[in-house]
Amino acid sequence: MVDYPTQGVPEFNTINETSVTLSSTSSTAVLSAKGNRLWLRLYNADLSGSSQAFIALGTTAAKTRGMRLARGGELILKGDGIWKGAINAIANTANANNKIFVSEGYVS
Repeated sequence: MVDYPTQGVPEFNTINETSVTLSSTSSTAVLSAKGNRLWLRLYNADLSGSSQAFIALGTTAAKTRGMRLARGGELILKGDGIWKGAINAIANTANANNKIFVSEGYVS
């Protein structure tokens, strides 16, 4: 069960949850741009290996730059200044468990 934030976050009425399998050879689209995004959680679900995900905001993901999300790690973005553009990611190693779980809150 995901503990959704309530304090300090603008009110949203829709939550979208999905998982995305990452490639280790090319950038993978995690989320498309959404102008009404108010909250976002990315979770590196690879708990069996040592995969890391590199997150890119609005550009192609690469293993040499961006936000690094270690296995089991999460990134939470919320509030008025949240990134509303596209989000891409790439895994640092080939692994069948390279998955990012995505939760996104927005006003529909």
